[in-house]
Amino acid sequence: MNRRFQQLLATNDCLLRARGQADYVATVDLDEVFVIRSNSTMLQTLNELTAGSPDAGAVIFRSSYGTFRMILRPEKIKVAGVHYVVKMEDPMSSSITVDPEVGKIHHLR
Repeated sequence: MNRRFQQLLATNDCLLRARGQADYVATVDLDEVFVIRSNSTMLQTLNELTAGSPDAGAVIFRSSYGTFRMILRPEKIKVAGVHYVVKMEDPMSSSITVDPEVGKIHHLR
């Protein structure tokens, strides 16, 4: 079994197990850190961002390298890829891209 397929299986298994248990699931590398540029916690920031878009299935944080990472809402995602959402539960669902002034991701190399 190839590595990419194993990663997809692990990501989707995690999302399914998180339903009803967690509001958000982050898919990140161990050397990546989310940086919130306010005095809010990560959870407060995510709740504020999704309050205006209750159908949002993913919150996307960009890095200064041009890459991005997602924080997913398990109840809203049907199938996730490694770097993108394949299918939302509701076809009308969307993703939120976070303004870098609000938060971003740092890859510690």
